[in-house]
Amino acid sequence: MNEVPGNNYEFTQPIEMRFNELIAGVRADVALRIYGDDLAILKQFGEKATSLMRNITGATDVRLEQMEGLPTLSVTPMRDHMALLGLTVNDIQQTLAAAVGGVQTGLIYEGD
Repeated sequence: MNEVPGNNYEFTQPIEMRFNELIAGVRADVALRIYGDDLAILKQFGEKATSLMRNITGATDVRLEQMEGLPTLSVTPMRDHMALLGLTVNDIQQTLAAAVGGVQTGLIYEGD
């Protein structure tokens, strides 16, 4: 499989993955959660725990959840330009939501 930037792949049984996610909030069979307020310290402890867990016999596919560098889209509306075009902030928000997440435009029934 080709890697798509920003995607993390896990291979497991679909029903098992769903139950793991519902029970613990993670898709993995075993997870370690470290709580705190400072993301830099959390990342440091997470990397240390990851390196320790990689040394456990039988541990495969050990990884740390991405905590920083996640892709974000920040838009600052230029209200004077928007006014010239007759646009509102709501118009911009709806357009961005459609561009990033898509919108449902219809429904197709197949079969019965």
